[in-house]
Amino acid sequence: MPVVGYLGIASPEDVPDRFAGFRSGLGESGFREGENVTVEYRATKGQFDRFSEYAAELARSGANIIFAADNVGALAAKAATTASRRQVR
Repeated sequence: MPVVGYLGIASPEDVPDRFAGFRSGLGESGFREGENVTVEYRATKGQFDRFSEYAAELARSGANIIFAADNVGALAAKAATTASRRQVR
């Protein structure tokens, strides 16, 4: 089953409307969480220094893709996945 890593400041419980949209978008592409895709959530809860740690966790976990909800998360995910690719080679 494919794994989507979600990296952001807020968790699904914090902003349920935003995550309803995220899940709706997955559904439009044929993915249903828990049925044919797993989503691993990492929320920093405003602790910006945690982005790198969580991005690295998601990269190590084998997430097929990391969805970053903001620029800080996107930069952390890029750094983590670039480092992860170097280690695999």
